[in-house]
Amino acid sequence: EDGDGFLNREEVLAYAKTEFNLDLPSESLDRIFRQLVAPGVAGFELAKLQQLRSAIGIAQHEARGRLKRMPSDERETHMEAQKAAREAVLAAKRKRSEASMEDFAEEMKAVDKKVEEAERSIADFFGTAAELQISALPEKAREAVVPVRAASDELERMQKRIRSIRLEACLTREVKEQLWPEIIQLSNGVVKRLAQLRQADAAVILARQAALSKAHERFDALRAEVVGKLRTCIEATDRQASELVEAVCKDGLATVSTADVASFLEEGKCELELEKIHQLFAACASGYICVGDGEVPTDQVLTMSREDFARVVRVYSKVTKNVPLTGELEAGRGEALRELTSGELLEVLRGRVGEPSTDVSRVRVRALKDGAVGWATQGGGPGEAFLEPGGHVLRVERPCPMSNDMEDVNSEKGTRALSEGELVEILDESRPQAEAGAGTGGVTRLHARARGDGATGWLSLGDALGAA
Repeated sequence: EDGDGFLNREEVLAYAKTEFNLDLPSESLDRIFRQLVAPGVAGFELAKLQQLRSAIGIAQHEARGRLKRMPSDERETHMEAQKAAREAVLAAKRKRSEASMEDFAEEMKAVDKKVEEAERSIADFFGTAAELQISALPEKAREAVVPVRAASDELERMQKRIRSIRLEACLTREVKEQLWPEIIQLSNGVVKRLAQLRQADAAVILARQAALSKAHERFDALRAEVVGKLRTCIEATDRQASELVEAVCKDGLATVSTADVASFLEEGKCELELEKIHQLFAACASGYICVGDGEVPTDQVLTMSREDFARVVRVYSKVTKNVPLTGELEAGRGEALRELTSGELLEVLRGRVGEPSTDVSRVRVRALKDGAVGWATQGGGPGEAFLEPGGHVLRVERPCPMSNDMEDVNSEKGTRALSEGELVEILDESRPQAEAGAGTGGVTRLHARARGDGATGWLSLGDALGAA
């Protein structure tokens, strides 16, 4: 009755009265709670309802034994009193359930107004999106989904309320039989509205993603050019790309500037237009998109955090054909660490290096699947490629949750659900598969940003069974 999901002592007494026509003796109640409810738990979980029914059934059998031993006139009086008391309890429960449903229906009228407002917002967005400038589209999309998500939150709250009403009705057979059709109708109405709003939300995100695809492609091309120069420059000094942040930001500040990058490239005698460095920094500040090919002023120094810079210069590859991961640059030396399988994602730690004994190129990589580090062959003979550049942008193959917490595989602290077809960009290094019992259950987790609306969080590269 209090909506906490448990049956306390008073609620068990009422349940025994209405379902079993039994005034449960205090000693029987004490025994039931002592034997079946763990210390510190608020009461009976509804999942243990069958156990409770069995325990009350035993108490009822004991009560019938006592009743048989009563004189006939006293027994008849007792049974009449029990019947009247049960009918009174049933009437009170029925009245309470009906009142809860009336309150629910009245409150749903206010929620329906929010749903209508959300639907108008979505219609307005799709009606004007084609006329908007690319630079204005992200903000317009964000504005459009605000009322959608507010209405969705209200519907989720109402869904919990109708679930509580439904559970309460289930505890009393007569109440359930009378009110169940109306309860199901109310519940289905909430589910239907919620599904419609979630579809609308996903549609806006996918529309924004599609509209910004060219801007994202321009950013990816610009980033590849600038980062390629930076990695070539540091690898020429026999250092790895993971050392770029320290190499570029020598003063130990918390930020990296356009001046730092330009100075590093100049020292390494790597030529690159200053405007492209500024374009990259400006694009990172405006949502990782390049909205056009216009000139970017270079007279001001732009900055980004060291963490953001480390993400920008990180490069990934995707395995296109099974290839061994080895501990040595020369493929023939030492044993293979393991086989990289087609479809795996890798972080490239060091770019292409020609193997001394052959014409093939090798790269030093870290596998996102398990954190294994080693050398892999990028390509062999003509047309034979084991790895292909990219892999930092992934497509959602089936709906999955995005969570605030790396360990939260079940998304109990979720930010939002990702829809099939959405694109997400890897932000940080994935965490290796956890030990058994460590929380992630052997599922590879990635920190990523959705390109549709910029939402960030942790997601699973696959599930515990290996499904993508």
